[in-house]
Amino acid sequence: MNGGHRSIFHPARYSSIVASTTAAELAGNRFGAMAVRLGYLRQEQLDRALAEQQKARVRPQLGELLRQHGLLSEAQTGAVLRAMGVPVAGLPGYELYEQISQGGMGCVFRGRQLSMNRVVAVKVLSSLLTDDPSYVQRFFLEARAAGRLNHPNIVHAIDVGAVDGMHYLVMEYVEGSSLRDELNRGGPMPEERVLEIARQVADALEYVRKHALVHRDIKPENLMLSADGTVRICDFGLARRAEQPGSITDADCLVGTPQYMAPEQIHGEADIDIRADLYALGGTLFFLSTARLPYDGAGAAEIMSKHLTHPVPDPRAHVPGLSAGFSAILMKLLAKGRADRHRTPQELVEALDRLRRTASAPAPAAPAPRVRTARRRHARRRFAHAASSAPAILAIFVIVVVLLGVVLAAGARAAKPASADARPSAPRGS
Repeated sequence: MNGGHRSIFHPARYSSIVASTTAAELAGNRFGAMAVRLGYLRQEQLDRALAEQQKARVRPQLGELLRQHGLLSEAQTGAVLRAMGVPVAGLPGYELYEQISQGGMGCVFRGRQLSMNRVVAVKVLSSLLTDDPSYVQRFFLEARAAGRLNHPNIVHAIDVGAVDGMHYLVMEYVEGSSLRDELNRGGPMPEERVLEIARQVADALEYVRKHALVHRDIKPENLMLSADGTVRICDFGLARRAEQPGSITDADCLVGTPQYMAPEQIHGEADIDIRADLYALGGTLFFLSTARLPYDGAGAAEIMSKHLTHPVPDPRAHVPGLSAGFSAILMKLLAKGRADRHRTPQELVEALDRLRRTASAPAPAAPAPRVRTARRRHARRRFAHAASSAPAILAIFVIVVVLLGVVLAAGARAAKPASADARPSAPRGS
């Protein structure tokens, strides 16, 4: 299939998807059901918590929500996880402390690698994903491929293994918080900050592309912000080689998060490439800058249907102050057809750099010609005023000259008789 997209949504394709729904929803439901079964919650308390979770603009994890309301303690949370088969007590070679997060792919714990005496993050995969042996085999191959990645914006994979049927991935622990947590605390981020995040993630994805990998689950929860402001992509254990054949829906489970999943992933196309990660990055940037998902709905099927059929949203509908250039980049990333997106992360990097240069360019000073023109207009008005006064001045000058001539002429006539009387007479008798 080419890089275009199909405009028709096929409900039949969702028979297996709806059966498994999203792994995140199922994980939350299993956690709540186990808490009720153990007697830590009443069903009506769980129902109210689930309703609150669904209504929240930024949905918290169910366990976190229950602890916030004082309905579960840390010890009870651990007991629920153990009852679900999560090895909270520890793994060989590691000590596990507290749960950091819970998602559709499993739970992440902060722990310590005993041999190196260092803090690590340990992800224990959900049994929803590990029941299929082919998925487990692929998971190990892909985790080892991800372990060869070495980039400042990528969380390094350290170890991968299985104990008593539990499959885990050990990663570098990042002191900081996820971008989802950052947004929960501070709300929508300023455009300049989102541009900086986008630049770092795009640079990492270009490195990933050159290694022929696709992450497949870029989202705010998988982007960690360290104390020095560096953004790190984590969870590369779920990456897949770009040229690897096979459907993304293998093992009857979608690999990815419906809120950020590219249309070609939803269709289960075999030739997924880095542009699926660019689409997910577009959804992530949309969420960070508006605190709203590009597409939302009551469940996974509705959300994925909107990814396929609804127009690409303009983030300025939620935050009018966003620049046109920034909004255009986001909307291009979210194009339905991958051929309409940026071809590579490097192309996105260049677009981001152009936008940032334009935004940081100093405003031009007031043009000097306008000042000179104003002075010229003033000079012309003075000249015109002087020109209009010239006839009057000339007339006065003529009158003065005429009057002066009259006065001089009169004086000359008066002086002539006096001169004649003064002339001497000839001597008589001569």
